[in-house]
Amino acid sequence: MAKRTVSAGVIALVTYTILYYSGIPAVTQCAAAGLCCFCLYELACATDAIKNEALFTLSLLAAAFCCFWKAPQEAVLAGLCLGISIPVFVLMMVFQPRLRLNSGCAFGILGVLVCGQLRSMIDVRALPGGLHLLLICITECYATDVAAYLVGSRWGKRKLLPRVSPNKTILGSAAGMAAAVAFCLVYGLGLWLFGRMRVRFGLLLVYAIGANVLAQFGDLSMSSVKRVTGIKDFGNLIPGHGGLLDRFDSLIFVLPYTLWFCHYTGALF
Repeated sequence: MAKRTVSAGVIALVTYTILYYSGIPAVTQCAAAGLCCFCLYELACATDAIKNEALFTLSLLAAAFCCFWKAPQEAVLAGLCLGISIPVFVLMMVFQPRLRLNSGCAFGILGVLVCGQLRSMIDVRALPGGLHLLLICITECYATDVAAYLVGSRWGKRKLLPRVSPNKTILGSAAGMAAAVAFCLVYGLGLWLFGRMRVRFGLLLVYAIGANVLAQFGDLSMSSVKRVTGIKDFGNLIPGHGGLLDRFDSLIFVLPYTLWFCHYTGALF
C-alpha cells in the first residue's frame, strides 16, 4: 500500500507539472507522443508484436507523428474513435475466452484505437478553458480509481464483472462514480466562486456522469486485454500499479468524450 501511494504521488506530481506548462503547445504534444509511444510498447509486449521490429518501429513513428499533426475535424474524429472503440471492447469482453490477441493485426487495431483516443488530450487543451478541462479529466479518473480501490477492497462484496476484472466490485464502482461527480461539481463551484467564471452546472453533471462511466469502461477494457493475453500487468514501470496503461487506462475513453461533448454541447464554463 505504501509503495502504491508513493508511486501515485510521483505520477500525480509529474502529471500536474506537465499540465502547468501545457499552455506551450509543444509540451502537450510531447507529453501525448511520449504516452502514446510507451503505451504502444506495452501493447506490443502484451501481444508479442514486439518481436516484429519493423511493425513496432513503424507504429511508434506513426503514433509520434499523429501527435504533432493538426487533425481536421478533431471532434468528429474523436466521436468516430469512440463509436468504433466502444463496441470493439464490449465484444472483446463478451467473447474474451475465445479470443487470441497475440498477433501483429491485433496489436495494430489496439494501437490505433488506444493512441487515436489518447492524442485527444492535445485538442482538449486547445479548447476554451482547456486547462480546466484536462485537469478535470485527469483528476476525475484519479478520484475514481482511489475511491473504487479504497471502498471496494474494504467493503465491496459483489463483483462487478468477475470474468473481466476479478477485483472490481459494484460498491467500489459506485464509490468511484460518487467521488468523480463530487469532484467535478466542487471544482465547478470553485471556478464560479473564486474564478468568477460562468459554470453550467447541469451540463457539468451530465458530463461528469458520462466521463465516469467511460473511465470505468476504459479500466475494464484494458483488464480484458490483460485477461486475453494472459498477463497480470502491462509493465512494472510504476511500482504498485504496473505500466502506464495500468495507470492511464481510465483516460483512454474520457479524453475523446470530453472533446466531443464540449464541441457539440458548448463550453462547460
